[in-house]
Amino acid sequence: MKNESDFIFEEWAFLARVDPEAFEIRRRKAIGEFLGTSGRQRVLGEMLQRRIDAARVEAETPQAALVVIARMLCEELDVLGNELQALRDQMGKIRRNSELPPENPPCA
Repeated sequence: MKNESDFIFEEWAFLARVDPEAFEIRRRKAIGEFLGTSGRQRVLGEMLQRRIDAARVEAETPQAALVVIARMLCEELDVLGNELQALRDQMGKIRRNSELPPENPPCA
């Protein structure tokens, strides 16, 4: 049985080809429903979606929009990676300053 939230690519692609306006309405509804489930992170999700939508509008082609959005993703992953490394560095300092040996972290 098909769930309303199931994503079937062929269905979406067909709708985009035959009725772009209906596709856009359905796309916005699906995104809104997803963001509605994101709790405290909703504002961040909405900000990201606005950036994505702006990139789509400004791009000359869907392929150009994809390049811009992929670049945004890479930048965000880079930031997260740097934050993760900073957290690891801080945890290392905490372990070195504690009485526990490094192989016995308190959260293990």
